Amino acid sequence: MKKYIALRKAYFDKCYAINEEIPKDVIAQNMVSKLVRCGVIAVVETEQNSQNENDSEKELLQKKKEELLQMAEKMGLETAETMTKAELTALILQKGK
Repeated sequence: MKKYIALRKAYFDKCYAINEEIPKDVIAQNMVSKLVRCGVIAVVETEQNSQNENDSEKELLQKKKEELLQMAEKMGLETAETMTKAELTALILQKGK
């Protein structure tokens, strides 16, 4: 199951904070890939009742930004120093799928 996560403050039907889930029906499907490319949202594949995934996200968010940058680099992901911890976490989790 896909879900959308705000990587930056996003305004749709209301203002969504960083790391807040955005309902599918709020975003026009033809805009999803553009919003992902612009770094506004992340598309995360989830399984219902996946407690392990929630735990790993919490663990990643507890790490320092430098550690997340190193992890992403080792995974071969393109990163930027300006990325937030939330953006790095979403990127790492998305690649880990």
